[in-house]
Amino acid sequence: MRRRTMLWCLCLPVLQASLMTGCRQEQAAPGDPVTPVTGMVTLDGNPLAEGRIAFIEEDSEPRREYIAMIENGRFEATAPPGTRRVEIRAYQKPENPTEEAGTYPQILPARYNENSELSAELKDSGPNSLTFKLTSGE
Repeated sequence: MRRRTMLWCLCLPVLQASLMTGCRQEQAAPGDPVTPVTGMVTLDGNPLAEGRIAFIEEDSEPRREYIAMIENGRFEATAPPGTRRVEIRAYQKPENPTEEAGTYPQILPARYNENSELSAELKDSGPNSLTFKLTSGE
């Protein structure tokens, strides 16, 4: 019993760190300007129920992503001003709630995420109100 508790205490911080790393929103470096971004995402004319949107700073090393959750089509984020690559992801909810995470099918075409054709010009003087009208067809 004691050995199991000790093993759990050693593994828990590693597990927490790996989970937090995969789900965090990048923060701008201290002193770097950021600007608020709000908007709407629709799929075939209807608000996207849920998903995530990423504003990607491709010219930085390492590449930074500023991520926000989409709920009922709406999102709020902060990101540095400039031209940003945009990736939007949404996954089909599992019928079986015990299905393993990470295996849910992507419901959006790759042109909105892995092979994104989307970009946004974020202004430091705002407002940055964006609308992304997505379609499910290829």
